[in-house]
Amino acid sequence: MAFALATPGFGQEVGPGNVTFSPVWDATRSHAPRFLDVQVNWPLTQLLEGNLEVENYRDSKLLSRWESYETAITSPGQTLKLTLPPTLVESDRQRHIYRVQFHGRDRTIYLDEHDRPSEMRWKRSMVVGVVADRDTAVPTGLLRDADSIQLAASVKLEDYIIVENPEDVDDLRGWQQHVTTVPPAKLPDDPLQFLAFDILLASTEQIATLDDGKLEALRLWTEGGGSLGISIAEPVPQRLESWLNEIAGGTRINKVLSISSGGGVQMLSRQNATGPHLAYPGVGRSVIVQAPLMTESVSWRQAVWHLWKVRPSQIVSAQRRRRFQFTRRSDWAIPPQRYADPHPWDPNFDTTASVMTNLLIPSQVSGVPLWIVCSVLGICLLIVVPGDYLILGTLKLRRWTWLAVPVVAIGSTWYMVRTANSYMGNQDHSQTLTFVDMNQELEPVRWNRFELLFPATTKELSRQVNRVFEVDLGEGNSGQEPALVAPDPDWGTRDEFGRFADEVLAGELRIKLSRTDVPNYTGSIPVDYTVKRRVNQWTPRVIRQTTFQPFTDVDTSWLQSLPSQAEWPSLEADPVFYRDLQMRIGEQFGRCQILYWDNTNSQEYGKWVSEATNENSPRLMSVADYVTKQTNRTDTGLFRILGQVSPLATELTEDLAIAPDNDVVVIITANADESAFTAWRFVVAQ
Repeated sequence: MAFALATPGFGQEVGPGNVTFSPVWDATRSHAPRFLDVQVNWPLTQLLEGNLEVENYRDSKLLSRWESYETAITSPGQTLKLTLPPTLVESDRQRHIYRVQFHGRDRTIYLDEHDRPSEMRWKRSMVVGVVADRDTAVPTGLLRDADSIQLAASVKLEDYIIVENPEDVDDLRGWQQHVTTVPPAKLPDDPLQFLAFDILLASTEQIATLDDGKLEALRLWTEGGGSLGISIAEPVPQRLESWLNEIAGGTRINKVLSISSGGGVQMLSRQNATGPHLAYPGVGRSVIVQAPLMTESVSWRQAVWHLWKVRPSQIVSAQRRRRFQFTRRSDWAIPPQRYADPHPWDPNFDTTASVMTNLLIPSQVSGVPLWIVCSVLGICLLIVVPGDYLILGTLKLRRWTWLAVPVVAIGSTWYMVRTANSYMGNQDHSQTLTFVDMNQELEPVRWNRFELLFPATTKELSRQVNRVFEVDLGEGNSGQEPALVAPDPDWGTRDEFGRFADEVLAGELRIKLSRTDVPNYTGSIPVDYTVKRRVNQWTPRVIRQTTFQPFTDVDTSWLQSLPSQAEWPSLEADPVFYRDLQMRIGEQFGRCQILYWDNTNSQEYGKWVSEATNENSPRLMSVADYVTKQTNRTDTGLFRILGQVSPLATELTEDLAIAPDNDVVVIITANADESAFTAWRFVVAQ
């Protein structure tokens, strides 16, 4: 019976249809949402009505469940769009499985189980999209006498990863870059769909065919942290002037380019008379190429490094030595001195649920003191044991023991519940930390919210979501989770360490949810869908939401009172400016902290504008410290070379970093009861 119950098809009809999964884009970016086409093949002429369900597993662990809106399927079948969070595995022994069933009105049909290629922990797949009508095309005006193979080779960074010993090459595996063609007609009108790409390359010839919705989505993604390369193919339509100006880092008032009536593009502010225009729109990157470049030219290499957000120090090293600079032993441990040491491109897992729990747990929530628990237990035992023996024995009423013991137990339980409620609270708490990234106009272009739910009772929550990508980070603990380390530096073979990781960790370090607590998505992700999840009493649950649309509960009207971006001095040049500004914002919000990243002096990183830091609460200062560490990542591995990655919107928080090429201002505000923190970030104009 146990074997039958464990069988997926038990109690279900099997077939006759089947399901196939195929990526929407030819190349798949790792550690990013899965954009899939689900083809349901149904060979019968009988109409099948109901809901398609896809369960996402890592080994036997259910991570999420998606269900379509009610649909009808007939021969030969139907294709549905599906977007899922990435499945992050800890070792190559773990399986990534999609299990599919169709819930009809009177029956459930088990369709198939699919093994998907696992994204290994050390593996990074980065994607460059080329907007073109055919696979072998190169955007018009981008490169001179180059084909698609030369273009693909020129945007890769592996040539700058040079090792001294041939044996080390295998340990440098794990970073692969793909170049794929994206037809203009397939470009989405939702910026969240652009999370499938690290870089996009396009010509104004193809951009001119896009409607306003697609242009706006592309702009928001670029200003929100993406990288976009545009080549000018004249004549350029006049309607693209405002859009191109913002992509090139200009504003509505301070323009950096203009388009003549004949379709010619003139750069009003040129950094380089012959090279491309390198810009910082919002917190993203862009390159404007006016004259075709050679793939081996210095100008094209600088453009590629700019789009990849390579750190300035690494650019200098690549220019002088044709290689990136790193210390093999201290930075990447190549070959690993211990089998627990990371590979070069390991993602930086942040145990975000635990960190957010430490930052955002409500201050009024505290556990029942141990002395109360011990006292109640001691009194209960005294009443039940000596009390029963002496008192009921003296009164010759020991036959009432069967009544006295349950009464004492129920009374003690009732008292402990009342005491726990008084300490833990009987109201649901929601605490948030929101990252708001802004463009040159100080307009919000990307929102990342981390929400901590602390429920008073176990319940099922349902939320309608529109144009927001929501990921469940799991139930947070009271402290950081232990890092993955082997018990002995001389652990043995890598296979033995892999078995240790599988058996001890079992891939459960991050999301710790039972099968009944996993999020259930219904609808079209990320455009319009519903998320249902069960939350457990007094157990913190952490959720991340990413969007390029404003959160309605966050007031942005005060941004209009800020000086224009061009008027912001450096912290060193005018500290009084920031001190006065902090006072004004603090009067409006109650609590405020301004931080300034000074690119010219790394020692100024995270310096408070006002030295009177005791005016702010320890909680606000802890949040500020976390925000600054996320804003400028100094990790080893990938972040030794890159200062920033394009938006991801997943469990990993690597995409919160802003490349330190320019000065960055971070304004952190908190509401009166410190239940909602907001970090407003923008790059200072140079």
